[in-house]
Amino acid sequence: MEKLCQNCKHFTQHYYINCLNRICPTNCGVCKLKKGNNKERKKAAFDKACELWETNEKSVDDLGGGIEDKLENILNRLNEIINRDFE
Repeated sequence: MEKLCQNCKHFTQHYYINCLNRICPTNCGVCKLKKGNNKERKKAAFDKACELWETNEKSVDDLGGGIEDKLENILNRLNEIINRDFE
């Protein structure tokens, strides 16, 4: 992954609403870790990352049991529906 502000977990993207009422990202945002006023914190999404950069990707381990629990709940619910329809 390229080290850009938009790929940093500390970067907050700015958005706008276009004429079709869709939310679209702008090319700027702010760094949550930088101190000072907004002018000093303002960053372009494609700026090269600073020394505070950290990846915003989640690892598979971070996602962990939550997905397994959700899939098990879905399976249980589907089984309930199937059993109900055949009774």
